[in-house]
Amino acid sequence: MTYLSYEEYEEINEFTQILSRVILFEIAKRESKRRDIIIGNFMARGVNFVKAIFMLWKTENYQDCWILHRCLLERLFYLYELESTNKFDEFYKWSFIIQYESINRLHSDQEFKQKVDSKFFRDLKEKRIEYEQYKSEKVQWIRLRPENIANKMGLGFFYKYGYDYASKYVHPMADDGHEDFYNITKLEPKPDFPSQEVILHNTLLVILLLLQQSLNATTFKWLALVYNLIQDLIQSLRSGLKPEVVERFRNVINMFKNNERLSK
Repeated sequence: MTYLSYEEYEEINEFTQILSRVILFEIAKRESKRRDIIIGNFMARGVNFVKAIFMLWKTENYQDCWILHRCLLERLFYLYELESTNKFDEFYKWSFIIQYESINRLHSDQEFKQKVDSKFFRDLKEKRIEYEQYKSEKVQWIRLRPENIANKMGLGFFYKYGYDYASKYVHPMADDGHEDFYNITKLEPKPDFPSQEVILHNTLLVILLLLQQSLNATTFKWLALVYNLIQDLIQSLRSGLKPEVVERFRNVINMFKNNERLSK
């Protein structure tokens, strides 16, 4: 496969970052429900993953790029499953319980309690009623298996050559940091490491799919031109941004600046 230059990927990333902000602000303008807030948070986290991946790639920190790419893929898989099963509420309650219990354990530990900023525990008492309510409901939700979701989405290759492949950088391996060693020391002869443009290409593809999935999952309907622009950016990963795509992008941005609705 032929990859674009870093500069071309960076240009597509810049357009993607701006479009993401527009979508997030559109969600913020609405009377968003709980699922919309979760979706917006997923998008915001994903966009920051992409931003960090591009920064790390420039410093030849490729292994951390793969780790963040894995995190990004996991958000895509989770969002797909949450939408298809309509379990946003269960996911929220489960997350609340897990996080409350984690903070409460730290608060109860006399050794560390005095060493942690009190702001870390400021909402603990107020949240206890909500916590007890969810515990009484016996919330049934367990962490998802990314491989199963990827196969369900017809994106098994993303699991094999993205999520699972990147796992070797998440968990220590005997050759962990081998490429980092040569990038830091600049010693020669440097092994013939594989090209890493694939991280940029696949990362942009995943974030664009995440944006598309986010639009599908929200409680309101988006104008076709927003979907079309996402598809335009996906197609741009093959040949770079074309003038007509830039023009359509400007139209969407102008609508946003003029406070025209992008959803209904």
